[in-house]
Amino acid sequence: PDPWNLYDLVCRNIDYRRDIGEFWAFPSEVLASGTGDCEDTSNLLTSLLCCGGVNAYTAIGDYQGYGHAWVDRGGQIYETTYIQARPVPDPEHYTPYCLFNDREMMELWPGALGEVFELRRNEGVKLNLMAEAIGNEVPPECPSCWPFLVFGMVMGGILGTGFAMILQKGE
Repeated sequence: PDPWNLYDLVCRNIDYRRDIGEFWAFPSEVLASGTGDCEDTSNLLTSLLCCGGVNAYTAIGDYQGYGHAWVDRGGQIYETTYIQARPVPDPEHYTPYCLFNDREMMELWPGALGEVFELRRNEGVKLNLMAEAIGNEVPPECPSCWPFLVFGMVMGGILGTGFAMILQKGE
């Protein structure tokens, strides 16, 4: 599979929803619901890439002082909270602490995993920082209200689960 196409598939078809607390969903749950936050969508893309034989990791770490997750593919950042696949314009603001996939977990220095849980968490501010980096504004009062419309459900889909197809308004 083409990694960029899988990246775009996740960005366009999974609606960003922030957690209440910190709940990590399985990739099949993200596909079935069509929603997830940064670690949910990152774990989904990492799973899809690894199932396709592509070496990739979910990275958890810091984005401009806030806890965040993204996909690392050989040093290339795949930001799964975007609404379409695009290069990250500010890779210098992403600091990974730990990388993991279904085969291994790496702390990038001793104690890094513990430090992840000390990072600030404010989804609205974090999403606005990312939106500013790509030239868009996400309303801070509603970071999950990007213009998506549920179009339908394809049963059986990827990884043997239902897959919600989301259609972006205006395209």
